Amino acid sequence: MLLFWVFVSILVLESLVLWSHYTHQKKKSSFYKTLYRRVILVGVLYTFLEIKPDAMLFLLITLLLVLMGEIFIGNIDLLNSLKSYLSILGIALLFIIVPLVFFILLTPLVYVISMSSFIAAIGLFYLLFSTKVVREKVELTPYIFEDDDFLPKQLKNQVYMAKIKAVRLPINALLLKSVHNPMILLSKALLSKLDAHEVRGIIAHEVGHSKKRHLLYRVLLVLSFIILLSIFGIVMFNHRVINVEIFALYYMMVYIFYLTFKIILMRLVQRQEFEADDFVKKLGLSNNLIEALNHIERIQPSPSSSHIYKSLFWTHPQTSQRIHKLSK
Repeated sequence: MLLFWVFVSILVLESLVLWSHYTHQKKKSSFYKTLYRRVILVGVLYTFLEIKPDAMLFLLITLLLVLMGEIFIGNIDLLNSLKSYLSILGIALLFIIVPLVFFILLTPLVYVISMSSFIAAIGLFYLLFSTKVVREKVELTPYIFEDDDFLPKQLKNQVYMAKIKAVRLPINALLLKSVHNPMILLSKALLSKLDAHEVRGIIAHEVGHSKKRHLLYRVLLVLSFIILLSIFGIVMFNHRVINVEIFALYYMMVYIFYLTFKIILMRLVQRQEFEADDFVKKLGLSNNLIEALNHIERIQPSPSSSHIYKSLFWTHPQTSQRIHKLSK
């Protein structure tokens, strides 16, 4: 049970971080629903570990307390709350019961290998076909601009305005790189709101990602996570009897692995953003990017003002930090 209480402690800490994020966004209802899912998870896992009447009672009481807290504190209509939370309960249980069924049917070792192979297949698909799929599914318009001498050969004539029907893309830019030709995508909103010299700074930033092979490092980190998870599963399930208690232990360890991996990945991505900014600085385009970042911050401010949430779970560093480094 030690692992269970470690798991609960981690969930509590994560929930506190999410609370700071949602309260800044004034979305307490979203936080309550997130908390509700975590309570379901804790209750079900506790029931798996301690299959006793008191465990079942613990699950029912905690679910009821969170639901009533939402209704009275959030001043939410009872019937709508019940409908909403019953759907969340169904989905949450689905993500526990379905893995449990496969866990027992396939045996733990095959389950671990199957799950890791599935994640690896997604990564392989991205490496082989991401740019090809985008070219087929997204409306792309070539973006021609002057003074593109900083573009490497493989990115010449590979900068596009991206538009998806019935979807309003935010102000954003993206580097896609697979075995096919790489490309830089600029949203229509970005091109309509920013000046040409600001867009040039954004493009240079994306070129920085390409030059420093940032996408490759991200893929390697994901692969290393899969390998570690597979090794852990093989060691843990060797000569073990299949039961719900073993599944509960594995489920908790996977969640801890995942949360740790997510934080490490976000820290890596944030560091890569600074490195891409440094590339822009070496090109002498710092002012272009600074103006672009200030402009974007004014018209599309960050949806969260929680510093700890941004530090742990955000893909980009704070704009003020980036501008400070670019100004040095």
